[in-house]
Amino acid sequence: MIHILFMILKALGILLLVLLFLVLLIVCTVLFLPFCYRAQVLKEEEGFACVKASGRVSWLFGAVALTASYEEQKPEAQILLFGASLETWKRRLKKIRRGEASVPRTEENETENAPEAEKTAEQKAPDQKEKQQKVTAQKEQPEQEQEPDAPKKSILERFFGRIEYLPEKLLNLASRLLQTAFRLLELPFRLLEKLEQKIQAGRRLKRKWESVKKFFRSKMFREALLHAKKEVLYFLKKAAPKKVTGTVRFGFNDPALTGETLGILGMIYGKLPKDLSIQPDFEQEILQGDVRMKGSFQAVTAAGIALRLFRDQNLRKTIRHFKHKEA
Repeated sequence: MIHILFMILKALGILLLVLLFLVLLIVCTVLFLPFCYRAQVLKEEEGFACVKASGRVSWLFGAVALTASYEEQKPEAQILLFGASLETWKRRLKKIRRGEASVPRTEENETENAPEAEKTAEQKAPDQKEKQQKVTAQKEQPEQEQEPDAPKKSILERFFGRIEYLPEKLLNLASRLLQTAFRLLELPFRLLEKLEQKIQAGRRLKRKWESVKKFFRSKMFREALLHAKKEVLYFLKKAAPKKVTGTVRFGFNDPALTGETLGILGMIYGKLPKDLSIQPDFEQEILQGDVRMKGSFQAVTAAGIALRLFRDQNLRKTIRHFKHKEA
């Protein structure tokens, strides 16, 4: 009995170790397997409408990829799974499901639909008869007789009839005049009330602006901003393209401005990629180029940055401050 129990525990232990190994393998694959990217920007004609750009980010040796392109001012993007888009996979799954669910039943459907068609025909026949009877009844109905004209009243009757409503009209006119008078009297008070509301709103806005300036000048915010800036620059350095190739041709209407731009680029020439060729044109205004770049980055870098930012007390307090202000 004890031997069997040990065998069961041994099997469970082996199963747990296998599951743990699979989890660690997945985590290590996600963290340490690099994300590879490449991009291209092409401009051969004048105007930014002729700019063409394309990019691709792949992972797991190209099994999962995200592609994006910009051409003729139309951006496009799609996710690829094993070389096929998600829409293609959906269509394939639908075809598989339809192939499993479809069964040839043409003869049975015809025999089942025959009595239903007869029933519908029998139901439509009395409905058509009723419609014809209604149309004939409407045609046979005589036209409605016009109402006889009311007898005309004399001039005295109309005059005395108007005099009867004269006091009521005078009362209505007096009430309207009183309402307009009250409105005119209330107008200065309303203007003063609105002016006071505007002044209070301006004071509140001033207090908010003072509190915002005080917060931005605080030591907590400055340290959080410096830390976030440092981490972003670190990530950009790690994810910077490893290879940049291409040519860039530029020129301005003023040759002096072209020379000044070339001088500024010469100051940072050592930091520019070696395979990137810059060609100045002193005769015409032009901007053309074909630049391609490749690089990669690991998710473990982003995970480490996120962990360090999460542990920063100043950054957490800053985020809580903004959430409190929004609420």
